[in-house]
Amino acid sequence: MNGVTCSSFKGCLELIKEQISETIGMINEDSIRAMIDAIMDADKIFLLGAGRSGLVAKAFA
Repeated sequence: MNGVTCSSFKGCLELIKEQISETIGMINEDSIRAMIDAIMDADKIFLLGAGRSGLVAKAFA
């Protein structure tokens, strides 16, 4: 976590919550909408993954 350490479980959860909020704040909704439109308009979509990523790809299909 970029050299940040947690002194307690609750402190770690708070740090994770802050990082998720920061990441959400960086999302460009227009870009997400364009990506969704491209996926919905595509004739075929190729997904590749291994392990957990593979399971997510299978769930996507």
